[in-house]
Amino acid sequence: MNDKTELVLKSQGSTLFGIPNPVWGLALYTTLLVLVSLQYRAAAEALAVVGVLVSVYLGYSMVVRIRALCPTCVSIAALNVLILVQLVL
Repeated sequence: MNDKTELVLKSQGSTLFGIPNPVWGLALYTTLLVLVSLQYRAAAEALAVVGVLVSVYLGYSMVVRIRALCPTCVSIAALNVLILVQLVL
């Protein structure tokens, strides 16, 4: 493949507190599912905003600092925006 997914996933910004970003993502989506299921809509919206903000930061880091483009990462960022829009509407 010609994409730079591996380069992005192996970069310094691919972990937080030693935990890989995909694990954080799994925790985010699981928590969102639980919050929506329990009808804690305001909390789910707030968490979705955090998810979008983190996606914006990681997107900036990917393009400006790492100088690579990861299609999977872009798709996940778009998914985060769609989740937020769905919750707000």
